[in-house]
Amino acid sequence: MSPGTKARAARISFIIGILMMGLAALFFGLSNNLAKISYDGGVTVWTVITGRAVLGLIALIVLSIARGHKLTLPKAVFWLFVITATANMIQNPAILLSMKFIPISLAILIIYLFPIIVALFSALLGHETITRPVAVSALVGFVGVALILELGTIVLDWKGMALAFVAACGLATNVMGAARMNRHMPALVVPLWLYGVSLPFYTAVLVSQGGPHFPTDTGYWLIFLGAIGALPIALISFYSALPRAGAARASLVMNFEPLFTILLATVLLHETLGPMQIAGGLLIIGSIFYVSIYGRR
Repeated sequence: MSPGTKARAARISFIIGILMMGLAALFFGLSNNLAKISYDGGVTVWTVITGRAVLGLIALIVLSIARGHKLTLPKAVFWLFVITATANMIQNPAILLSMKFIPISLAILIIYLFPIIVALFSALLGHETITRPVAVSALVGFVGVALILELGTIVLDWKGMALAFVAACGLATNVMGAARMNRHMPALVVPLWLYGVSLPFYTAVLVSQGGPHFPTDTGYWLIFLGAIGALPIALISFYSALPRAGAARASLVMNFEPLFTILLATVLLHETLGPMQIAGGLLIIGSIFYVSIYGRR
């Protein structure tokens, strides 16, 4: 294969990775919106978290076996896996706990520092070279997220802010760890192991809170199933995109998630978009198109 052909193939793979990460952001946003609606039907937060983990794990096992992947964990990544799995387990509880102390919008804003954290540590650890397009896109995307969330009057509480930052660091560690593990194992086997060890923890928390609380009627059952059913699509897209786009660039596309969450809320929850949110959305879209075009140059 000539150098020109290899470059074109790498470029196509990169674009596919960006598109797959965008799909992941869409389905993460859909899952979050449907989960929010399902709470009105009597479903608890940990019922959704555990249900999503169960269904996601089943989908990953079935797909990995169908593709003929080995499901073993290589010894070479054991300690990296321990660190990544720990980060994966703590990020969801940290997110939930942070929202008890600070507004949800502020918590999400702090959590979405994770693309910047990924970019910085990827460069410091020598995993990826952070180019100017990536740096510019990270900062512009963060500003876009801030505008979309319309923070208004912010209630600051150090405990909530610290927990949200822990969640951001956990998510960043998850992304970087998974990207490194992809060098030794198939892309979908990575989340299979991560969720395989997280599920007992989620189940234990669920049991400690009185067990699962399922919907009260058929309509809410459909919404609940949609909330947990969207996650396997998001997970498969997310982890498949990492080896194609790289941790730093793939993380930037996840800025689409709060944008998709807001847009879906206008349809599903009949919320309205303000001019600042529209401006933030345009900044996010622009930053992602910019890194998609110039990010590999």
